[in-house]
Amino acid sequence: MAAQGYPESPKIGGEISTLPEISGAQIFHAGTAKKSDSLVSSGGRVLTVTGVASDLTEARNVAYRAISQIDLAGSFYRSDIALNASIAEKGN
Repeated sequence: MAAQGYPESPKIGGEISTLPEISGAQIFHAGTAKKSDSLVSSGGRVLTVTGVASDLTEARNVAYRAISQIDLAGSFYRSDIALNASIAEKGN
């Protein structure tokens, strides 16, 4: 997950108000910091979200389900990660 304005001029200090707890999802902090009692962005690449499941397609679904619940205004993420491999895995 990247901050608004990444990569040219990422907005820092944006509050991350929701970090979901989804079975199989792991969230890794990169550009985050604590400010008072809040978690805020402190760089362009803010979080990495991975999914762990019995196969690639389900792991991908877990990761995207988790990232869709993270609230950081203006942030964005790629939606094509592991897509081709997931399609190939299922034979579609």
